[in-house]
Amino acid sequence: MTFSLKTFMVIGVVLPVLILAVPIFMYLISGWVLRRREILSSFTDNALKEYFQVFFQTEYMAAIAAKPPEEKTDRKKPKPSPDADDDEPQPDMVQLRQAFTKKFAKCFGISRFIVPSGLLLLITGVFLYFLVREVGSVGAVPSFTDPSNALVAVAGFAGGYMWILYSLIRLMQQRQLKPADLYWNCFRLIIAVPMAFALVQPLPVSLKLPVAFMLGAFPTYTLMTFMRRKAAPALGMEGSFEEAESTLLNLQGISKDQAEAFSLEGVGTVLQLAYADPVDLTVRTGFSFSYVVDCCSQALAWLCFHTELPKLRKYGLRGAQEICTFTFELNRETDQSKSIMDDEEKMAKKTLAAVAAELSINSEVFRRTCYEIAYDPYSQFLYEVWQPQWN
Repeated sequence: MTFSLKTFMVIGVVLPVLILAVPIFMYLISGWVLRRREILSSFTDNALKEYFQVFFQTEYMAAIAAKPPEEKTDRKKPKPSPDADDDEPQPDMVQLRQAFTKKFAKCFGISRFIVPSGLLLLITGVFLYFLVREVGSVGAVPSFTDPSNALVAVAGFAGGYMWILYSLIRLMQQRQLKPADLYWNCFRLIIAVPMAFALVQPLPVSLKLPVAFMLGAFPTYTLMTFMRRKAAPALGMEGSFEEAESTLLNLQGISKDQAEAFSLEGVGTVLQLAYADPVDLTVRTGFSFSYVVDCCSQALAWLCFHTELPKLRKYGLRGAQEICTFTFELNRETDQSKSIMDDEEKMAKKTLAAVAAELSINSEVFRRTCYEIAYDPYSQFLYEVWQPQWN
């Protein structure tokens, strides 16, 4: 059975491009919708107010100015500070929700996927067109004087395509696909052929094709690190690429992969994570909103307790969210009945004494540190997102 060059082009170009487009399309109609719902549904009115007060003061003040004085409502959450004013102006929540929805659409709307998706499919189609034409046209190989080089190019591109397709399917399944991932896939596709030539050049002829293809089994970051280390001795730069261990690994639930993902988004230290916008970081990393909130909560507590933080975990004080609850119980700042409040206060005082003894510090000093964490505006926001109904 023989195929015309036109049929060969359709099978070799159009079909792979369509296959690449499927996981992107499936993510946009399912995964993206679920992630949007996860974030938007996490904000009650109190959490939304805290969010705008901390991260977007201008919009918050505009919402206050937009609400008539007679529509003011009392806050039901614990006061953010002992001297808080019960009559503080309240914002127009409708305007705040509209502003929040617009900001989310701007940062993570489907429209942001159009350019990188189109670019990725275009680059794939162009590369496949020329490679298929070279392979399918006998004797017409002006760009490859050595047939083995032509096969190395095809193998290198196939490996790059394999990694991209694998990456897209994995990210679609995990609901973590981001526009930046598509741009990185474009980068991987562009460098696939020259990278294959560079890395297989010293190898025997029998290994060149397998290795050129099997490069597709490695992430782009891994290959770039490998090439830097190989090139460094020749350039006299052996010590230039030593990477220090991330301090984020001190936090519970953050492995090397998660630390690298945060680092790629410019969050490489615990201090940066503690005061990052959780919504923005969720969008940029692709992690779940609850996971990012928990990491920020731990980071806020780590700033004060450092390596002593693991000792607090067995007492239920994992991060700023739990410390907020602990502090409110010490101050009896809840809407529950007096009997429950008394029991909570007793347990909190016993916990205070036990933790102070564990850390070998004065109990009042430990209480003061907890106050500093709990009354931090960032902690207040995380507390509202974490348990808006229970508090």
